[in-house]
Amino acid sequence: MKFDDSSNAVIERSGLTSEKQFGILFNAKMSAILSNGLYSDKIQSIIRELSCNAVDSHIESGQADRAVEVHLPTTWEPWFHVRDFGVGLDDEQVCEIYTIYGASTKTHTNDLTGAFGLGSKSPFSYVDAFDVTARKNGVERQYSMYKSEDGMPSVAMLGEFATTEPNGVTVKMPVKQEDIRRFSEKAALVFSWFSIKPLITGVSDLKIPENTAAYQGDGWKIRKRAAHVYSSDPVNRPVALMGRVAYPLDASGIADLTVAQKTLLEIPTVLLFDIGELEVAASREGLGYDKRTQDNIRNKLDIVLAELAKEFEKKIAAAATEWEARRLFGEIFGNDGGFRHEFAKAFGNKGLMWQGKLIKDAHITIKTSDIWDSSIVYSPLVWRTYSHYKTLRKMNAHEHLTLRCTSDIMFVFDDLDRGAQSRINYLHQSNSQHKEIFVFGPSDLKTVADIATMLGNPEYKMASELPKRPSVARGARTTMLEYRTTVSDTGVKAWAQASVDLDDGGLYVAMDRYTVMDGVQHIDNLYDIREKAIEVGIIDKSQQIYSPRAEMRKKVAEHGDWINFFDLLREEITARLTPAVLQAVADLNEYNAVVQVARDTSVWQHKLNIQNTQGVFAQFVSAMQTFEDTYKKSSVYRSLINLALMFGKKIALPAPSVDAQGLHKMMLASYPMLELVFDRYSSRNINSANAHRYSDYINMCDEYSTMKMETAVESLIAA
Repeated sequence: MKFDDSSNAVIERSGLTSEKQFGILFNAKMSAILSNGLYSDKIQSIIRELSCNAVDSHIESGQADRAVEVHLPTTWEPWFHVRDFGVGLDDEQVCEIYTIYGASTKTHTNDLTGAFGLGSKSPFSYVDAFDVTARKNGVERQYSMYKSEDGMPSVAMLGEFATTEPNGVTVKMPVKQEDIRRFSEKAALVFSWFSIKPLITGVSDLKIPENTAAYQGDGWKIRKRAAHVYSSDPVNRPVALMGRVAYPLDASGIADLTVAQKTLLEIPTVLLFDIGELEVAASREGLGYDKRTQDNIRNKLDIVLAELAKEFEKKIAAAATEWEARRLFGEIFGNDGGFRHEFAKAFGNKGLMWQGKLIKDAHITIKTSDIWDSSIVYSPLVWRTYSHYKTLRKMNAHEHLTLRCTSDIMFVFDDLDRGAQSRINYLHQSNSQHKEIFVFGPSDLKTVADIATMLGNPEYKMASELPKRPSVARGARTTMLEYRTTVSDTGVKAWAQASVDLDDGGLYVAMDRYTVMDGVQHIDNLYDIREKAIEVGIIDKSQQIYSPRAEMRKKVAEHGDWINFFDLLREEITARLTPAVLQAVADLNEYNAVVQVARDTSVWQHKLNIQNTQGVFAQFVSAMQTFEDTYKKSSVYRSLINLALMFGKKIALPAPSVDAQGLHKMMLASYPMLELVFDRYSSRNINSANAHRYSDYINMCDEYSTMKMETAVESLIAA
């Protein structure tokens, strides 16, 4: 590697009486500094320096594509060696290279990695002696490189022999037993950057990491993040690759980085440089961040950013549909690509244009009330499969449906009177159950094409196009008991026989002599359980519950299209009792507790002209109005809790979001006349005729409290 001497200054001298150049006293202390003290990671440095020297020798001899040989230590062969088949060394060259620190034969070219004249001595950082075998022009010479009694590096020729072996050099050193594994680990890291991997001996199963590119361009690439390791791990850090050496990139050493440039140094970015473009530390473990090096790194980062932006735009523009465009956006800026936060920061989360539409996220949101009239249909007619479920589940009540655009989602539109669920369940199972399937029921407001457009025009299938589940006895029917809620004019709830096609699937329960069973537990209130399941949207009114005969139970339980009703309830209850739902229930309980003692709800329901919006009364009214809004919308929550309690699920509710009972007590203390309103025998409800009196009284109390506070503060200041 050539050294950059562009910064060498011309010094004008005048008026000097004497001049003398600095020198260096080479002794055992300086030897230790240049070997043992030079490298922070001695093992990795030895492997890197000796292997790079070997590759340089192959390049010099015109064999750049030939692999060098590396022996990694094992328990029975505890040594490390590197052998090349390059130009070789004669006795004069060995003595010159190994006895003079700073001597190098590579300062004339940027085709070779070495230049400092230090790497060949790197074994001295680990051992006091190592062997060198040099072959050149039919002569093999063996040397011992060792530290003498006074600590000075020395060389001794052990023998000289005629040989038919090719030219080359072998450097061999002993390895401590406790370091055997570390040599393999460090070698894997070093050789991951070699385009021509070494021929490894000793260790037979060395796994060299693949630097697989997620993105790449002219002189750069961004590696895929290595899984199951920290982002600070070397395999996930940015590097400057110069020759065969990867130098860690330290953002703190580079001045004037933009936010985007700095962000690229937070991910596994690889910047490729020709040998000599960057200043390198003598240890070759890092860079020397001189002005030229910083400029070259910043320029390369700008190239990466410009090429990435073009690649992103080109990728999105090629999408045929909005769904596909958003899916690709998710690959780039979402979790799929692994660089979501970094790319969003680097590119300002500005989004990308697709056919005149700005794409800023990987989701599609549709308003279900535009598809189904919510006054007629309580919950949207959307079913969904999950990978670990056997069958479809009806989605809960909601106004908006937000889907992440991925290739793992399939859409089906139900255009059959019956049998669609069986076909879709079969599709789910035959798809290795790794895809989610969303099924849309018929709509009176939108056509299939309309709904597909709302979804961004993803690929979809009609249920009638799906294959039926194959069956050797297709069409064979069996008799089961079907639960009927009204089998007579008197409304008696009972069971009746029904002919059922097993392949149609459905819900079932087990019975023992007309007693519904959940395992060993008797269920006496199936009607109430079913009604609440319908209310919270777990099942639809049209879904029937069956009970197979004893001899059919095993076959039904193992059938992919039948599911135990109580198992379904337990799964759905667990999934739906989210922290938000539990918080809403806790707030409802708090609301009910205040209603019990307050009695007159007009106190917070009637709008009063209260001037102090931060007063106790205003806080109490705000809390109760918020709770009341939740109360009106929360019948589903209460039914869900009741359903959970029916199945013995313990519910641990959080504290209410506001201590309304405490506010109620504070209000009575702050506005004592209001206690008349809460008198259980009182009928003085607040109305439009008397509201002003209440307002005046509350405002008067608030003003008096404020005045007392101000007087107290003034007294404290005066004191």
